[in-house]
Amino acid sequence: MTVLPKSVLLPRRKEPPERRRTIDTPLRHELSTWATGLLLSVAQREVLLAVNEWLRRTNGGKVPVIATAERAYEVLGDEKAFDSSPPRGGTTLWQSNRLTFGLLRCERVPTPLTWEPVSLSATGAGRIVCVENHATFRTLLRVLRESPSSPWAAVAWVQGRNTAPLESLPSLPFSVTRLDYLGDLDAAGLEIAFTACATAENVGVRAGPACRLWELLIDRSSRPGRAVDVTHAKRLVGWLPQEVRGKAFDLLTEGRVIPQEALRYDLLRTLIVA
Repeated sequence: MTVLPKSVLLPRRKEPPERRRTIDTPLRHELSTWATGLLLSVAQREVLLAVNEWLRRTNGGKVPVIATAERAYEVLGDEKAFDSSPPRGGTTLWQSNRLTFGLLRCERVPTPLTWEPVSLSATGAGRIVCVENHATFRTLLRVLRESPSSPWAAVAWVQGRNTAPLESLPSLPFSVTRLDYLGDLDAAGLEIAFTACATAENVGVRAGPACRLWELLIDRSSRPGRAVDVTHAKRLVGWLPQEVRGKAFDLLTEGRVIPQEALRYDLLRTLIVA
């Protein structure tokens, strides 16, 4: 009998390096001044020729501005081709004096933000409170709508680490004067909070911790979690209100967690509405 091996390792065959070459098709003037002599990969040539054809069809881009995903599908047949930075083709093609979204008459559009007004309508200007989890989103809305005077005009929700929707804050039907954020009291939650506030600041909205809610959260019961080293914990709690940093540091380094769901409806109603 022959004993067969459990596995066989096949050596990977090295593919010959791709030969880069120039474009051999006449280019429109928007491209010819910089692209004619470039040594390009097959993929880069495909992008450039597709753009060249699009410029020809549209007489140099005389069309309305649309979303990048829509233009990418029109030009390349792939709606995700322009999602990365730089888009498909890399920095060889995408530079301020080469391919740009302006040339292609498109723009990135922010992901829609999930939010609801506290009152029947949100007009004028006001603060917004943002939370990470949907249960707390609904609970805060319920409590604030029962309150005779709410410090926030609206409640928003970001889904975990997906803070990109906060780029939509300037498009809300009222002027957002500040974003107050509440997350889970653990390492991941604080990192998300920091990123969320940075995203809001990048679009011109002041942002920081929802101080009163963090003060309420820090005194709730905790559960076991993953311990955070001292250096990392110091950096994380530096974002929190001064009044809670000491307790938060101890919780993180001891491996304890307080999820924002610890602020349940009946508790928030007693502390806020009353």
